Amino acid sequence: MSLEQSSLPQPAKEYYNKGLFAFEKKNYDYAIELFAQALTLKKDFADARHYLRLSEQKKFQENPPPTVLVLLNKIKNLPSLLKALICDIKNKPDCAIDEYEKILKAEPNNTYILTRLAQDLLKERDANSALRTFEEIKLIDPRNIVALKNLGQLYSQMDNYALARQCYESILKVLPHDPEAEKGIKNLDALGAIKESFGQSE
Repeated sequence: MSLEQSSLPQPAKEYYNKGLFAFEKKNYDYAIELFAQALTLKKDFADARHYLRLSEQKKFQENPPPTVLVLLNKIKNLPSLLKALICDIKNKPDCAIDEYEKILKAEPNNTYILTRLAQDLLKERDANSALRTFEEIKLIDPRNIVALKNLGQLYSQMDNYALARQCYESILKVLPHDPEAEKGIKNLDALGAIKESFGQSE
């Protein structure tokens, strides 16, 4: 059991465990319902949000909708998108998150919506869920600069300097001389030098 799950309310944990069982049985509709229930009880439940997204993506992969339905879903989701953007303008990230999640039920690989969701999760100080969401974006689009920059910062904050460096190096392959990526690598080098100097003095 992860550290996150050890502090969960029991009902959220039960929904999550049942969701995992449904996910393993490839009952993705039921898994989606269970993980969503877990999130209503614990909004910063990063594992539940991650598996909710995986369930939606697996369902989409195994039963890809026809092009016409994809377009219809985009039109159908416009009111939710508009509401989410208004919530963002009013600085109400929790409201926006709910709307982005509605959109992702039909468009689980929409990197624009996933990015907006991750940014709002950061505003809600849910760094773990934001990290997992940016990682999901990177899996869909390994050259996504916004995801790579945010991952570089988050990995650095979590002292995972090797992964942070990989992200910044990936950015430089796409955008040579990007100032944020170059600065990120310099900061990592400085942190490495400081740690090395402390190690030598001990």
